[in-house]
Amino acid sequence: MLALLGACEGDTGPAGPAGPAGPPGGGGGGDPDDLTPTAYVAGQRVPELIVRIEELSGASGPGGEFLVGDVLAVTFAVEKADGTPWKLEELDEAEALVSGPSTNYQRVLPVEGDVAARATLVEAGRFRFTFAAPLPDVYPPPFNDSTSFGRGHGELAGQALRDGTYTLGLSFTWAYTLDARPYRRVGEATLDFLVGTGAGAPATRAVTSAEHCNRCHGALQAHDGRYRKLELCLLCHTSGAEDANLPAVEGGTPGVSIDSRVLFHRLHAGRFLPSVNGIASRANGTRNYGVAPEPLRYVRASGAVRDFSHVGFPAFPNRADPMPRDTGYNNLSSEAKAKEDRMRSMPTQCALCHGDPDGGGPIGAPAQGGLSNLPSRRACGSCHDDVNFENSYQANNQSMPPQPNDNGCNACHDSRQPGPLSPIEGHLHPTADVGLDPGVNLAFLAFAEAGAHDSDGRLEAGEGARVSFRLTNDQGQAQAPASLDELRVVLAGPLSNPQVLYEAAIPTALVTGAQPFDLVLPERVVLEHLGDSATGLETFRTARFPHRTATGVVTEVLVRTGTAGGASVLATARARRDNFVDVLDASAFARDDVVVLDDGVAGREEYLRVQHVEGNRLWFSAPNLPAYPPGLRTDHAAGASVLEVQLLARQSPFHYTLDPVTGTITEVAEFGAGSAVLASYTCDWVAPADYPGPANDSPARGELHGEWSGKPLVAGTYRAALAAARDFEFRLGTTATPYRRVAPGATLSFLVGDAPAEEPYTLVDATSCSACHQELVYHGTYRGLETCLTCHGAAGTEDRPRYASPNAPETAGLSVEFRALIHRIHRGRELADDSFQVVTQGGGSFPDDFATRSYHAGSTLPAFPDRTLECARCHGADNLEALLPTSREHPTDQRGPLQVWRPVCSGCHDGAAVTAHIDSNTAPNGAEACEICHAPGEFLDARAAHLSRLEPR
Repeated sequence: MLALLGACEGDTGPAGPAGPAGPPGGGGGGDPDDLTPTAYVAGQRVPELIVRIEELSGASGPGGEFLVGDVLAVTFAVEKADGTPWKLEELDEAEALVSGPSTNYQRVLPVEGDVAARATLVEAGRFRFTFAAPLPDVYPPPFNDSTSFGRGHGELAGQALRDGTYTLGLSFTWAYTLDARPYRRVGEATLDFLVGTGAGAPATRAVTSAEHCNRCHGALQAHDGRYRKLELCLLCHTSGAEDANLPAVEGGTPGVSIDSRVLFHRLHAGRFLPSVNGIASRANGTRNYGVAPEPLRYVRASGAVRDFSHVGFPAFPNRADPMPRDTGYNNLSSEAKAKEDRMRSMPTQCALCHGDPDGGGPIGAPAQGGLSNLPSRRACGSCHDDVNFENSYQANNQSMPPQPNDNGCNACHDSRQPGPLSPIEGHLHPTADVGLDPGVNLAFLAFAEAGAHDSDGRLEAGEGARVSFRLTNDQGQAQAPASLDELRVVLAGPLSNPQVLYEAAIPTALVTGAQPFDLVLPERVVLEHLGDSATGLETFRTARFPHRTATGVVTEVLVRTGTAGGASVLATARARRDNFVDVLDASAFARDDVVVLDDGVAGREEYLRVQHVEGNRLWFSAPNLPAYPPGLRTDHAAGASVLEVQLLARQSPFHYTLDPVTGTITEVAEFGAGSAVLASYTCDWVAPADYPGPANDSPARGELHGEWSGKPLVAGTYRAALAAARDFEFRLGTTATPYRRVAPGATLSFLVGDAPAEEPYTLVDATSCSACHQELVYHGTYRGLETCLTCHGAAGTEDRPRYASPNAPETAGLSVEFRALIHRIHRGRELADDSFQVVTQGGGSFPDDFATRSYHAGSTLPAFPDRTLECARCHGADNLEALLPTSREHPTDQRGPLQVWRPVCSGCHDGAAVTAHIDSNTAPNGAEACEICHAPGEFLDARAAHLSRLEPR
């Protein structure tokens, strides 16, 4: 077992000094619950490395400007957080460099790597360093210069130094090890200064900021953590700079720009780039989809090759909904369309890096963010790399002539002028364009009982539910429900182990009256057996009433006219809520057959429609797939009959009349003596006494994983979610691109049973998601983390099954619970399992429609330095509760062991050795032994292993 424990990622750190201030992992009497994320080496806290530039001297200009020939001398301080000075000989790397001007950075003074050796001591912790060379009269070449770039790409090598704002950068590191793993402290500082008598006022480069970067990255790093400060990046990634392009290195290709305005765009566009997808342009300017894909690779001076072809910007809506199709899209081959669709998913949310990314949040638009709207061949061509500026370019019935320089860009792509060629309007996603659709917004005002037993404000079994809401557009104007293409409601809970109580698309015809709308939740009852017809005209009554009727919401009456070919018996007993039966012989059954179980047995006879036949198994459905009855209404013993029957629809008022208030159906014409009479109708939903099955339910996941299907309703805090969407089209000539405008998530909490008070959800904060994704829009209907949790928070939830989409890949038992799926999605390419894929509903027709999502190749949490080990990025720095799995036992009906560690931990830890470790610590009945080592206070405390060990890193 000790050998297998080595498969665990991370550990508790070395033993620390005595007392409560000890490091994670305790030792020396430390408190095991003191999990402060602090790094220790040899029992001592890892010191900070803080660099501060105090003075830059050597200027000879009349106004204090630096002139050509001046020698720069910088005075700086290097100290720890408590003010204790560092000695330069203690540091491992110490560099200085100068680049400028800030309007178009060029290398000016090369990197001086011997700062520690040549700096002189001023006093403890304060030093002075003098550059070896004076300011040159002309710019030197950029890094790894070749003939690939020149003045047309902003490179000024060999030209006289221009007046302007220049930047000095200092960078220092101190290396250490912790648990045999190498780390480094990095301290950096920059200072702007003026060069030339015509420099004017200082102009600090501010097209974006580190705060913008850190919304996703947490703590920006580059070159394996060697560099941390964005301003320092710009001093090397200057105009004309290239990667190492070493001929001897596989993948090394001259002419690969690392200019910041090119590199940063390309890194974030990654797998959506035309070149990566095998798209280029011909000499006549038309698009060519037949070229070989070009991986997005960069070669370092060490010879290491880094491939970024997998990277995809995580911001919605582009992530899920590509930009509009070009004219001629409909004439493309399916392969070319697939390439176009990926290319159109390229990021266009420029404001996330160059504007205000968080609305009323703390990050404001950078002072020079507007420069991102100034077109240039470098900036625009970094993403639109299918454009060859030496040739003409054809797109959307327009032609761009060859562009030898940037002088003509503004003639067509002027951000001050409206139109699709404007960099602003051209990057506006249609779902954010109020001119295309006025928007849809829900204000969820109230959730309450309906038909309550006691009107105590708590939902109980047998009670209905009422939602009150307002529907408006983005300007606050009232909208009619008929303007929606989808309105959905989900109820789920309790928070301790969510189960979906209700999920349904609401017919908008049922939403009537004036705003605010007051809607009693409906339920569709399918194939209810009302009884058997006898001789003479009779009346039948449905079990539930009144019936809800409206346009498109009707009661259907069907009469059994005989049996068909399918006939068998149950091979094994099945319980209420099961959504399948196993029969001795299913060869005569097929999809859409209607079958009767326990024909003629009072209290057991029931009718269902077969959704899928798999071997000798007849699948019915799940509550989230309402086109088929979701499952059994009662228990059935082994040997129970299963017969295929024929049904004939009866019409009102020719064959019967309906009293919707009482649910009474009266024969006008004889249905047929001895014939079973069935009805499908809509009535008021009532809370069940036990839980229905989860989404895409199968026996692959069940009670062992926290599923409570068939178990009694539990008191607690539940969540109601409203979702609304409206469809529209973006048209470019005759080419239409469909879009859906989705309302922001609208949720309310409510109490079930005798729960004393509402509890908050604390595991994840929605702001954590929006930091990278900006907003969450998924499945074409839902928006926001809270609505996501109502379905994906439910135990036992799986991806789309074969009984819904028979031709889909086999993924039985694949969990899409939030605790498992989200970890695996964000682990992405760091997963050991490269076959991980999720089957979802596609965009076509039900039932055999699906799409697959593979997250191994392209996804990973972009947080530095440790990717998915940065738990605090999603859960919060002090949220220890989120670092342990929660108990999910049913309080009154837990009949077996429960797995809480495996579903969560295996989301990230999926390697063969880890899987073996988990299996070896799981009993044959499914019981887990994980707490022995990983519970709070144990020697492999899961909380300590996942806390950040370096503060800051």
